[in-house]
Amino acid sequence: MPSVLDLLRADHQQVRDQFSQYSQSAQPEPDKQRLAGEICQALTVHATVEEELFYPAVREVITSKVLIDHAEQEHAQAKQMIGQIQANLNNSLARDPAIQTLQAAVLQHVQVEESQIFSEVQASNLDLEDLGTQAEARKNELMSAS
Repeated sequence: MPSVLDLLRADHQQVRDQFSQYSQSAQPEPDKQRLAGEICQALTVHATVEEELFYPAVREVITSKVLIDHAEQEHAQAKQMIGQIQANLNNSLARDPAIQTLQAAVLQHVQVEESQIFSEVQASNLDLEDLGTQAEARKNELMSAS
């Protein structure tokens, strides 16, 4: 069974790849619209799993609660950006800059999460496999509901 950190890293890589695909200038407009929707869905599901399962468990074992508070604030900001993108899926003039802003915010968030939060979690006594099982089940549930 994969650990929760492996699952979250895989999500991070997936969204990095999606952002990269989106930014390729040769993408036809229908593909960019589809990719923007997929990015929004992936980030929404990922954030929900982190907020419901990962962050509450991590808050119990991490020394710097400020890191989790900050990560949750970044999630709130990302959700606002996702809402703007979803409202403008058919308007590339509004959508493209919003995707760029979201990409910059998400990549910064991921860097801090992987370099600081994940290392503290790995050194803790948290059952990462059990949390991974819960996270995978919740992600599958959210994906099938959307």
